[in-house]
Amino acid sequence: MSYGRRSAARKAERIIGILALTGMLAYTCMMCTWGPLLAAAVMCIILYGVDFLLGRMRPSRKENWVLQITGGIGSVYVMLVITAVLLSVPVENHETSGVPDLSLRSEDYRASYGEPVRESSDSESSVLGSRAVMRMTYGTETEEGTDRIIYFIWRSEYPWVIERIWDIQTRGRYPSVCCEDAWDARDAWGVGEYEKKNYYIRYDDAVFVIYGEDLSEQETVDAIRQKLKLG
Repeated sequence: MSYGRRSAARKAERIIGILALTGMLAYTCMMCTWGPLLAAAVMCIILYGVDFLLGRMRPSRKENWVLQITGGIGSVYVMLVITAVLLSVPVENHETSGVPDLSLRSEDYRASYGEPVRESSDSESSVLGSRAVMRMTYGTETEEGTDRIIYFIWRSEYPWVIERIWDIQTRGRYPSVCCEDAWDARDAWGVGEYEKKNYYIRYDDAVFVIYGEDLSEQETVDAIRQKLKLG
């Protein structure tokens, strides 16, 4: 390979590396609450950076064909990722002392201790899927916090998104109970040594995580799956 082509290949590798970094940053940013805005800002900075580098490279005629192809593919890639980020639409984000109707309440699958006194929920959706977290605290006339329910649901039609979310949520955790049959799931872990455990459930199109629950009874599992339409 001539020096000119080697130089062009090195420049193309740098551009592809920057684009790959852009994709990883965008995906990481989208996992947090302020993800869409942060990801869009990062993407714009990197996009202008790539444009600046191309201007400084001043490619020769021999390098043009490599950089033009790389630049064309890269531009389409960047615009697709930016579009995915900008289409992330916050659906709901509120915290109140009242309790609006949630998808799943503790009384849907077990006895609760006290009455609902506080709830907070947050959900987002994008072209890649959706994320929702629900928290509800129960209490009595004399004591708040007698019971609680906390769970997360991620849904996506893209297997690689589900795979990545599962890896993040279960990293460094080891199942004390495996219950795939009970949940009719691809993976189902109970993590913890006590009766109440944290459960991590993976389906082909969803990841469900619920904290501090005793879900050893099949009737309880079936009630949750039916209410949240899992599997």
